Order: sequence, then C-alpha cells, then structure tokens
Amino acid sequence: MLFLLLVFLSSSDAVTLTGLSEYAVPGSEFTLTCDVPEEAAQVQLYRRPGVAAAQVFQWVIQPQTGDHGSVWYCQRTNARLPAVDRLVHSPDYTLNVAGGPRTVTLSPPDITYTRTEGNTLPDITCTADCIPGCAFVWTKPDNTNFTASAVLSLGQLDRSEQGTYRCTVGNIYGSSTISAVVTIQFPPEIDSLEYNQGDADVTEDGSKTLICKVESVPKSTITWYYKNNDTNLFTAADVLESSYTLTTAGCLDTGLYTCSARNSVSNTAVTKDIRINVLCSPRLDPRLFTVRKMLLATHDNLIMNAMFLSNPEPSSFTWTFQYSSHNSFTELNDGTDNFVIHNTHFSSSLSTLSVGTRTNIKEAWFGVYNVTARNSEGYGTLTFTVADKECPCSTDSMYVTGVTLICTSILTLLLTVGLGIFISRNGRLPCIKGQHLKQREFQNVQLSERAVTPNEEEDER
Repeated sequence: MLFLLLVFLSSSDAVTLTGLSEYAVPGSEFTLTCDVPEEAAQVQLYRRPGVAAAQVFQWVIQPQTGDHGSVWYCQRTNARLPAVDRLVHSPDYTLNVAGGPRTVTLSPPDITYTRTEGNTLPDITCTADCIPGCAFVWTKPDNTNFTASAVLSLGQLDRSEQGTYRCTVGNIYGSSTISAVVTIQFPPEIDSLEYNQGDADVTEDGSKTLICKVESVPKSTITWYYKNNDTNLFTAADVLESSYTLTTAGCLDTGLYTCSARNSVSNTAVTKDIRINVLCSPRLDPRLFTVRKMLLATHDNLIMNAMFLSNPEPSSFTWTFQYSSHNSFTELNDGTDNFVIHNTHFSSSLSTLSVGTRTNIKEAWFGVYNVTARNSEGYGTLTFTVADKECPCSTDSMYVTGVTLICTSILTLLLTVGLGIFISRNGRLPCIKGQHLKQREFQNVQLSERAVTPNEEEDER
C-alpha cells in the first residue's frame, strides 16, 4: 500500500476523513484526505481496530476487493493546545471498494421445488451485494431470458416449465449466478408403443419385441398384458421405457398386447394396445373338439365340420373321398353327388370352418373324407372316417374287423339276454316244439293266478 504525505495546517476545530470518490476501484490508486482545521503537530491515519497507518494529512492507497467495508479514521495531535483539545479524531470512514456481486441469495432460500402440475409456485426473489448496483436477469431452462427482474414469478405450473431457473447478477466489474430447480410432477402419458423393427407380422416360432415409452414425473411402473385373456406378462418399476419380447411366437399368440403405466401421482393407469400377428399354416384347431369318426345308416345325412386354426385365412379348401384303401382319392366338387361345401372364417379367433355335407348317403359314399386348407404359410389336412352302422363293411380291413367284432358282441349279448328272458317265462328253450295241452293250460292257470290282465301282460313283455 502506497502512502503520500501532505502536511498542512488548519484553523477549524473539526476533523474529517473523506475519500476521493464514492467507491474505490480494486488495484487503482484511491486518495483519503484528513481535514484538520487547526494547527497540528501530527496527523495519523488509522484503520480500525486502531492500527496506525501513517502520520500524514493525505494518503493514496491501492485498495483490493477484500478492503471493501473497512473502517478508517484520522487523528490530529497538537501539544500546544489545552489537554482537552490536544487529541481530536475524525468520524469513521467506511471504504467502499467497487466490484461484482459478492453475495447472491434467494428468498425464499430454497433452491429446489417439487410441485404437482396445476399447483402454484411462490415468487422467488434474487438479491445481491453489488458496488455499483447490479442488474438481474432470470433465465429459463431452455436458456432463453425469462425476465429482467430480480423476481421470478411462474404462477400456476405447467409441465413445460419444469427445469433449472438461473438468476444472473452483474455490473461492469463482474457477475454471479444462482439457480433454483423446479420439478413438476404429472401422471404418465404413453409417448409411443411400437415394434423394434418391421410391422405387426411375425412368422411362427419367430420373435417379436415391443417397446413402450412413457412421459411422467416421477418415473412410472409399466406392466405388459396379453389382452385376449388379460394375462399379466411382465412388470418394470421406476422407468420411462420398457420392452417385452415374444421369444417363440405361436399362432395362438396373435392378438392385442397392452402397455399399462402409472406413477405416484396417478389416479388410474394409462394404457395403449398394439397387435402382434403370428402367421401360421392351417391345422386342427386345438381349442375345439372335432368328431372325425362317424357311423351312419344309408339314406342318412352326413355333416362333417372341419375347424381349422389358420392365420391368415385359408385361400382354398379341397375335399376328397376314398371308398377303400385300394382306391385312390377323388376330388369332391361343390354341388355334385349330393355334396355341398360351405366355408366360414372367424377372424377374431383365427378359426375357419369348412363344412362338407352329403344328403341321402349311399353305400358307395361310406369311406374316408379329407379336407385340405391352404394359405400363404402352407397347408393342413383333416380326415373323417364314415362307416355304415347297419353293415359292418368298410374300406379298411382293420376297420371291418373291428366293426365285425363289435357287431358280433352286441348280437351275442342281445341273444343271451333274450334267451334268458324266454326261459324264465316258459321254462324251456324256444327250439323245443309241440307243447302239450295240459302244459298250456297249466301256464294259463299260472297267469290267471297272477291276475294279470291282457294289457298288463303285454306291458310286462
């Protein structure tokens, strides 16, 4: 610190200490002057707390930023004056050193705020100690200026206002920044639900991945469902994105898949559906029982319901007939030989029904019927066996043997039961001829003793 000594005399009894200007500039010369109106043998400059700086009337100092707020005074000494007047010191002088903002604060002092969307945020005031005075600017989270004011006023909150707000304080000597973070909570919204690649289609035994992206504060719990039967597939907590992979797709995996999201500020879950379409060739629908072996009599009507599981819908159906294993299959045409074909597709269940009917069936129409369904993924065949229940003859020798054994067993059983009833009634086999009159009379007497009327007897028989 540089001191320049200028000694002068004064005739006034007041002592003052003044600075060259309102404030000093750090590192630049600044003059302090002690005005002593009376004769002075000695003048000293002090910087509190009472440290003597010099014994001069005028001083040139080079204050630094740290000297801001320091207190100075000067003292005059004159031994020739009465004791009460020998020592006189000036009032305190506070040195103001110019500079950028030294202390920046917020009121309220919180630097983080968490509010639910629609709530109101209190005004936030930015303050700073600046020499000379500072300007204030609040900056939005997107780095655009919000207001040239010390007060941040957002009012009712919208999710777009979430982020970090910065108060910048500055003058020609510098600047400083303080921040407030505003978090706005809101329920989840599903931003997108999509396939990781391609479209909805996937070949059988292939894989498919679905991706669900959510916007929410705080983060959400995402649950995946298979909507066809409301099966819970998978749950991920505290996320903004979740994926579900169908690793080995089957035809019956076709359907709607649901992404459901909710967080701590949700009243209900938000959902969105997406469809996976698993392509498969036609085959017997495993969800339904199909009768494929039938026993009919001649002149009966034949109805064969062939239910296929197929995706996409079959493009064609072919019905064929084989009379016996020694014959080849012949194609059956709709409307010929009493044969009618009717096809119905049920898109919601991926089922297709092909009905083959034959009215007034003949003996030559007993045998094996095949129906083949085709689509872009391949084909599948269902077989129906139709046999004459009155005549145990079939196109297949094993079938003939089986039917013969069944019929023989049934006839034997009926014969045995009939003979047993006849013997219990007549006391002898029906093959013995020539009953005697007395025996008949005896039987009539027995019947009369039982008091059975003719109608009752017939009912009993």
